[in-house]
Amino acid sequence: MYAGNLRSEHSHHNYFFYWLFQTTDTWSSNTPLVIYMNGGPGSTSMNALFMETGPFRVTQSDPTDMDSFNVTYKPEESWQALGDLLFVDHPVGTGWSYGTHSPTSLPEIGTEFVSFLNNFYIEHPERRE
Repeated sequence: MYAGNLRSEHSHHNYFFYWLFQTTDTWSSNTPLVIYMNGGPGSTSMNALFMETGPFRVTQSDPTDMDSFNVTYKPEESWQALGDLLFVDHPVGTGWSYGTHSPTSLPEIGTEFVSFLNNFYIEHPERRE
């Protein structure tokens, strides 16, 4: 798995947080890449990672005890049947993505996301095959 922030070429001061999970240790050009975004702003894709689709589940054994959270690995309930899974906090201002310019229109949001994908493929060149 890989996680971090990647800069947008469209706006040099915007950074998108992503978390990539691979289905296996070896990647092949036939491995699909599934991109998951909750559709913020205000709704981080990490909610889906930890509560819905991702390989980890965060649970709380006692709702009255803030120290009763547990993280468990649940690959059988997640992404393995789909392919590699990429969670992205998008647009800027959602989750752990940050920057100096929040897009205000769908075309601008799309341009920012394409810029993120370009940088993602530079960071993970094996995915370009």
